[in-house]
Amino acid sequence: MLTIFCAFVLFASFIEAKAPRTDVTVSDISADDSMTAQLHIAFSSEISGCGIVVGPPYYCAQGNTMSALGACT
Repeated sequence: MLTIFCAFVLFASFIEAKAPRTDVTVSDISADDSMTAQLHIAFSSEISGCGIVVGPPYYCAQGNTMSALGACT
């Protein structure tokens, strides 16, 4: 019971201190790498790193649907 109380107090103190989160990363292998890259770009202020192993590079389609379906697959 004391352990749970101490954990709660520690958690509450972290919330009050509003310490910056730098431990959030995203990574993916294979099909969803495009979404992983987009997630990292969209939330770059909150995500500290991104690991993409296999997949198209960022901005591969350059805003063109035909390029996305052809060269970036």
